[in-house]
Amino acid sequence: MRPLHSGALGALVAIALAYLPTPVQRPAQAQGPVPAQGPAMALTSAADLEALQSRGYPTPSAADRQELQQLSAMLLRKGVRLRYEPEPPLTSGQRFVRHGAFMPSGEIIFSDYPLRTGALLRTLRHEAWHAVQACNRTGKPRGLLRPVGITPSSTAIAAVQARNYATRDWALEMESFTVQEQPYVSLQGLDQYCRDAG
Repeated sequence: MRPLHSGALGALVAIALAYLPTPVQRPAQAQGPVPAQGPAMALTSAADLEALQSRGYPTPSAADRQELQQLSAMLLRKGVRLRYEPEPPLTSGQRFVRHGAFMPSGEIIFSDYPLRTGALLRTLRHEAWHAVQACNRTGKPRGLLRPVGITPSSTAIAAVQARNYATRDWALEMESFTVQEQPYVSLQGLDQYCRDAG
């Protein structure tokens, strides 16, 4: 894995916008009834995330479960709050939240959708990278984001161009779309760029 490095790109105002809305489809491997959406809740430990997933959602592989536990624990250690909102409310300036969002206050909100579709790990990797981008400015996962300077994948470039992101957010989103497909890179970035909370 190549080391991460800091780019000299200017700071951008950003709320991490999730994907454009598409019809909800259950993955073919999921069996049984769709789980009932639970109430909104703050997650204060990796165990909370595992308990949420045990409500009848598709079970991640052992490797994905391990990375989810480590990523959620690292986010909490760095001071990023995690919140499950079955249907997240939109805040000022937001057009939609499909999978999740990183808020400038240092909170990651994720919806029911990634739990139902088995996309929770990719969603948390993506939003965790936005926390890394905030830490790239101040060492804390708060406020404005700045790209770290990783080279985006061609798939990420195409994904961002196909969505309705503001042009000023493209560099931020291209990095996050690149990282969401790479195991443990968000964890490495959090460790390298973000100071422990406390």
